[in-house]
Amino acid sequence: AIDLFSLLGSNAQTGGTWSPALASGTGILNPAIDVSATYTYTVAGIAPCVDDTATVEVIINQGPEAGNNNSITVCQNSPQQDLFALLGPNAQTGGTWSPALASGTS
Repeated sequence: AIDLFSLLGSNAQTGGTWSPALASGTGILNPAIDVSATYTYTVAGIAPCVDDTATVEVIINQGPEAGNNNSITVCQNSPQQDLFALLGPNAQTGGTWSPALASGTS
């Protein structure tokens, strides 16, 4: 979680509001549930002063997904097994196996 208020600098006044609203209902951004956006912090002005705003642009990058842990038991004379298939539907291609397999593939 990231406190967006901490990104506004040392002169930012407390008591403002964030728009769009974050899932926390505060200025705490949770990258697992909040979205990439330009978040605007508004402090209400007292007449004759107008409201003041500052923005924080948030870009949430998708992290790598190696898949799910799994296990398999095979016999020495079993047919070849595709280990990548055991990682589940969300596993991303392009990773490496360690230790390397003799086949040079998965």
